[in-house]
Amino acid sequence: MLKQISATFGSEELLTKIMAQNTDRNFRLLQATPQDNQLQLIDISGKPSIFKTPINYRLLGHIGNDEFTGLFHFEFLKLDNDNQKIWYAAVNHNILTSILPSGMLAAYLCENKVRTNESLLLTIWRTSSSLDQWIKSKSYQKINLFNDSQNHFYQQNYSIVQ
Repeated sequence: MLKQISATFGSEELLTKIMAQNTDRNFRLLQATPQDNQLQLIDISGKPSIFKTPINYRLLGHIGNDEFTGLFHFEFLKLDNDNQKIWYAAVNHNILTSILPSGMLAAYLCENKVRTNESLLLTIWRTSSSLDQWIKSKSYQKINLFNDSQNHFYQQNYSIVQ
């Protein structure tokens, strides 16, 4: 089972060079959507990070497949200890121990290894319309308790660079 995800950002030239020099790793090169110049390289090998400026996430929970294909939806939050516990419990109850919503392929609940008050919910989708339906659903409303600027909430979609 995957225990960590490492990420870094950079130019396509730099990130493809990292991939070429580390063929023993399981990488996904992602581009922000809608089409954007922001590129992210994630290492899903579970090995210690080889990135010079990594963001390392410890996996706290997972449901679904481990294929890492589809539309990647990242939700970042920075919460105090008490609110983080509430949010983790909501995500665990409403996503990680439930049947996946239609179109969701996987969900990963993560914690930043250095800044443990920073959390990530990574969900992977078949289509953007499936994601849109979920965001409008009652199920999603049960976990978006802290999706506001006060909690440094930020979300971004990415697709795999072909």
